[in-house]
Amino acid sequence: MHVKSKKELRQYLKDNPGLQRLTLDLGDCPRLTRLPTLPTTLSYLQVFNGLGLTRLPALPTTLIYLRVDNCPGLASLPTLPTELKTLVLDKTTALGLRAYQLYRAH
Repeated sequence: MHVKSKKELRQYLKDNPGLQRLTLDLGDCPRLTRLPTLPTTLSYLQVFNGLGLTRLPALPTTLIYLRVDNCPGLASLPTLPTELKTLVLDKTTALGLRAYQLYRAH
């Protein structure tokens, strides 16, 4: 989904409460600093081009795959679900080694 506004994204999530997979391209919404609350059914999340993104919301316990790509302002991750099998961080330099250590420790 190409996100143009936080309002549009919030409405999409509200209209689709049973989502299991979500891919977001935030390139058209550079002022978005935080994603809204995610569906509790989500198992697969990809976030691309979040140039203004500084935080992620709490991640659902059902999440098994998380990819964050080109979100250079993201400084930390929320608590990672114990079911998480794959974490991919690309061009998300502020997280660096801390995120890797967090993932390995969970």
